[in-house]
Amino acid sequence: MSSPFATIAEAVSAASSGHMIKLAPGTYKGPGNRNLDLGTKELIVKSAQGPLTTVIDCEGQGRAFRVAGGQTSATMIADLAIRNGSEAQGGAIFVSGASPLLANCIFVDCAAASSGGALYATSSALRIERCAFLGNTASPGSNNAGGAGIGLFGCDARVLRCLFDGNDVLGAGGGLLGSGGSSGVSDSTFRNNSAFRGGGAYVRDSVGPVGIVDCQFEGNAASRGGGLASLNAWGDVALCTFGGNNASEGGALYAWSTPAAEWVLSNSILWGDAAPTGGEIAFNGSLRVEASDVAGSLAGVAVGSLGPVGTLTWGPANIDADPLFNAPGDYRLQPLSPCIDAGDNTLVPPDLTDVDGDGIVTEPVPLDLDLLGRFFDVPTAPNTGNGPRPLVDMGAYEARTP
Repeated sequence: MSSPFATIAEAVSAASSGHMIKLAPGTYKGPGNRNLDLGTKELIVKSAQGPLTTVIDCEGQGRAFRVAGGQTSATMIADLAIRNGSEAQGGAIFVSGASPLLANCIFVDCAAASSGGALYATSSALRIERCAFLGNTASPGSNNAGGAGIGLFGCDARVLRCLFDGNDVLGAGGGLLGSGGSSGVSDSTFRNNSAFRGGGAYVRDSVGPVGIVDCQFEGNAASRGGGLASLNAWGDVALCTFGGNNASEGGALYAWSTPAAEWVLSNSILWGDAAPTGGEIAFNGSLRVEASDVAGSLAGVAVGSLGPVGTLTWGPANIDADPLFNAPGDYRLQPLSPCIDAGDNTLVPPDLTDVDGDGIVTEPVPLDLDLLGRFFDVPTAPNTGNGPRPLVDMGAYEARTP
């Protein structure tokens, strides 16, 4: 579309499927710039110069976009900042039965009276990449609902390279909630979020395995699972770093699974988290911990108060040694870290989110949280891990010290 319009709503109304609506820099306010329903149109809505210069301010009077017309990934919302959205579900964006791409957006101070403070999605397959969720809130009526940043319900979603910082929910999932469905989250940071369950993120009732890979959880708080919590779900937490999270049960992680399934924690670092029960981990059901650095070793793990008695498989390659983080708030590894070349290559999960964009989702995860190569040999480090060189490091970052 090449014609200028007075409002975004006018452009959406005039557009046909396949059109791009490009927003000039500025702040868009008022009735014609919020509560925008894409109907059944496949549109690209993006800014010309990025989210730092182009803002949709909903002024607390509704959300920015509704995408509920069966759209595919040909529909994209990108390069925008959305702030002050307010709705019952999805303060900034509501998605139902659609598969849009949301990319390079910033969601600030949006609120939901129920779930999905910034983004609410149901029965959808969507991809969310390079987005930041800052200071959003949700106030659900249940401790198992919420998602102040993102609330996913019955979705097959891929979340990658996102930041969740300072979001707060009265229920579950300070940064992200996944309920039902089967989702993958990779190369994302959860920082200073809070919730009743799952300060950083919370997953429940998964219909398939959940993958949380190359993520960092720092400074989050909750009653159960300061960093991450789950209920009646299972899957993999791999190549993650937890630090400075706190809870009543499971300072870093509260994992609950059915007896027939299990959570597998591998190639990860859990250090400096705190809770009266399970300083690092509290769990029920089945949990397997392999090739990870866990503060206190088995003393940092406890059976939680929820659900069946736990069955723990503790791998022989787990360690309890100061990971030697670079500095407070910097969870990269110092040259003498015992976590370097100490992971297990056979436990590196497939690249389900396709973080390197090569279209191959069956290869081992190729990048770390810095988006640098996941397998890098440090010649001066002892190879204490398992597999052919180069050996993967524990945690979200691969050390590169020569």
